[in-house]
Amino acid sequence: MPDLTGAVDDGFVGSMTLTMTWNSLDAKTWETHLSHAIEPTPLQQSWGYGVAFEAFNATTHRGVIKHDGKIIALCQMFQYKLIKIFPLIVAFKGPVWLIDLSNTEKIDILNFFNKNLPVKRHLLAVESNLSNIDQVAGYRRIITGASTVWLNLDQSQGTLRVKMDGKWRNALVKAEKSDLTVKKLGKKASDYQWLVDRESQQRKKRKYWALPDHFIPAFIEASPNSQPILT
Repeated sequence: MPDLTGAVDDGFVGSMTLTMTWNSLDAKTWETHLSHAIEPTPLQQSWGYGVAFEAFNATTHRGVIKHDGKIIALCQMFQYKLIKIFPLIVAFKGPVWLIDLSNTEKIDILNFFNKNLPVKRHLLAVESNLSNIDQVAGYRRIITGASTVWLNLDQSQGTLRVKMDGKWRNALVKAEKSDLTVKKLGKKASDYQWLVDRESQQRKKRKYWALPDHFIPAFIEASPNSQPILT
């Protein structure tokens, strides 16, 4: 794999002149820019997630796009050795947008990422919420992506409860009446391993796919400044 640090590609998207670099930011700078995203940043685009994913024999590529010298988009991608000729590159929940752009502009920039990937012969899989991406950009939908719910916890408890769906509210009432407790734990394996084991048992019983058990300790080790675990 060639060293792509600082490699630069230039191009145009509409009226915007774009500059792209690969692996040009360090962890602190990457996370700082993520904190300025216009929408909540997905965990899959965090630096620690990329480091932890490399434990699965994946190569992490971090792309940065600038317009007029200002960073407008980031995208962390993972390369797998699917087949010898065409490696698979996956972008989970990316790109991350740092300025407000139209849906068309976002699709064009995603295509710019694709055209300037460090591996020229590849298959690109994108998990994106961009509308009409399969019709406009020629991508083909192969599965229905998972949905993520963002809840603003700055609201009062009363407001949060009123806005809840009835089923969620009933589940909350039931949990409040049970012996359920929430504890703030540390990041030692002994603090959370029991929960990982329970998840593993549930996954086998219900037969669904999830990240391997050893991803959790790898992610925690790669994210020293992350928040404590709540169980």
